[in-house]
Amino acid sequence: MTASDGGSARAGVAAPLALAVLIALALLSALFLDASVADRRAGRAALGAARAAVLAEKALERGLAARLDTAAASRPVGALLVEYRMGGVDSTVTTIRRLQPGSVEVHVRVVARSGGFRVVAGRVAYARLHPDSLVPRELMLTPFPGSWRVATP
Repeated sequence: MTASDGGSARAGVAAPLALAVLIALALLSALFLDASVADRRAGRAALGAARAAVLAEKALERGLAARLDTAAASRPVGALLVEYRMGGVDSTVTTIRRLQPGSVEVHVRVVARSGGFRVVAGRVAYARLHPDSLVPRELMLTPFPGSWRVATP
């Protein structure tokens, strides 16, 4: 309608106002959806970190259960005695390095993939080398008492 038809020349405000309200509601719902997805993402990252920590602990236990031959005792300080590598979806590297006479460092590094996240965890333990009483010519590891386990980034 135009002014010559006897109608009003003013345009309606209901349609633009309704459009503005719909846009505001769409933005609010997008923000709420993003917040809920971010919470799920954080949960998956925490789950991946816990999984990597468990894998690191298991690998550290396997490393401490390793048997070495007596030649390891004569290797120089700092020498790498053993290195285990396990691949797949999660990769694990366990190394046993000679520190000083009679002691070693067992280091574990785990790279786990969970829910699209890559999580790295590590553990270090210090142990004593001593002869195995049941198997001749083999050395076994005994962790030092106290706080001998350290989580590494």
